[in-house]
Amino acid sequence: MLIGNKIFPYPLLKKYGSNTDYETTNFFFDFDKENEELLVKDGALVLKNIHFFLDNPEMKSLYDDGYIKVICEVECSNTVFRKCFEIFEEPSDIEIALSNFANIVTISAYAVVSKRIEGYTSTDFVADYTGYSFDFEPSNIIAADDGIKFRVDIDEGNDNKISSIFTISNKEDAEEIITYVSKSNRIIIYLNSEKYSIYDNMKNHSVYNNFFFSNLVIPVLSSCLQEIQNEYNDIDSLDDICDDKPWFRSVMKRYAYVKGKDMELEDYFSANCFELSQLLMNESTGKCIKDFFDMTMSGEEVIEDE
Repeated sequence: MLIGNKIFPYPLLKKYGSNTDYETTNFFFDFDKENEELLVKDGALVLKNIHFFLDNPEMKSLYDDGYIKVICEVECSNTVFRKCFEIFEEPSDIEIALSNFANIVTISAYAVVSKRIEGYTSTDFVADYTGYSFDFEPSNIIAADDGIKFRVDIDEGNDNKISSIFTISNKEDAEEIITYVSKSNRIIIYLNSEKYSIYDNMKNHSVYNNFFFSNLVIPVLSSCLQEIQNEYNDIDSLDDICDDKPWFRSVMKRYAYVKGKDMELEDYFSANCFELSQLLMNESTGKCIKDFFDMTMSGEEVIEDE
């Protein structure tokens, strides 16, 4: 979410020179960069030493007394990724996997009311607000820094692991039925909060990969590939699919890696999409059966294949 030139029914403190409603005081956030470039390490975006600066005395007093919090928001509309982190005056580090991003990403920060505030006023208001006082409700934004906007370009053609084209996302209003959407750069699978919490706690344990791939990824990939077969059945080249859905290049790359030959038009349109999806995802459906047996019957953890 970017504030931009949105009009608020009360004064908003913004980074100096950014159409703020305060005369001289300032609010902004910052983090370390390397030659003005964002820090990337081990496949993650690193917001190193992220912190905020606030020098408005009245607002600073509210912060010190626990009436406001400062939140950093990282958002990528293309992948429907949005996550908020509380940040402080003291520097701290935040890491986010680059796999959550594709195309435009924004990083911004806001001072958000956490407890009702009555009769707020500031000696630094611009003339239009001088002499007025304001009441704020929890969740009101009273200071903002739109921060930075940048692009993440993911070249699916250089990755023979197709799992990178998927994003598993928490959708708070989702019901028990798992849903998905096939966008241009990736496929997003939506889980409700309960299911996502389970997934989030287990996703970093590779021993469970076959379970997630066979239950979530393979059915969705099968459906997406079938939809493409139905929609593009009169094309002359697989590149026509890639023009609309760049993630399909990862399918072609993975196919070539597994089969030892490039995927041709006939190979794809004559394929059974469920079987093709299993092939692309390291035959996880069959392996899941053995993994389940090993876990439940032998009581031992699965030993992963190299």
